[in-house]
Amino acid sequence: MERRPYFIFGDLLSCVAAGALAGNWSVAVHGWMAIPGWPMAVAMALEMIVDMGLGMVAGMLVAAVAMPLFGAMEIMIPVMLTGMVSGMVGMLGEEIVGRSSLGAEGWGALGGVVSLLVCTWANLRLQGERVAP
Repeated sequence: MERRPYFIFGDLLSCVAAGALAGNWSVAVHGWMAIPGWPMAVAMALEMIVDMGLGMVAGMLVAAVAMPLFGAMEIMIPVMLTGMVSGMVGMLGEEIVGRSSLGAEGWGALGGVVSLLVCTWANLRLQGERVAP
């Protein structure tokens, strides 16, 4: 991954945008996916699968815009991971924490930052650079 500030800012901006979009879509779909009478574990598992799919679509849309500016692989991997994670985190943040001041977009953006950090850490480890465990 690039280490110049332009690319680092682009990665961060792309992951936050994908996370916020995925979190927003997650809550939008959550309202009409609730099926009365279903066990909570089954309903949440179904919602997580749908949220992960929506997150991948959100990640693809953000990646399509950001790839020409910041590079294909440097954007695609963290943004797709962000989309999948943030779709689930956005729904769980709204359900478990309740209607917090952070909101689904904030939880999704936070998921984007964490996903970017994990991808950067894994990339440094794979390249053989010394990073703290």
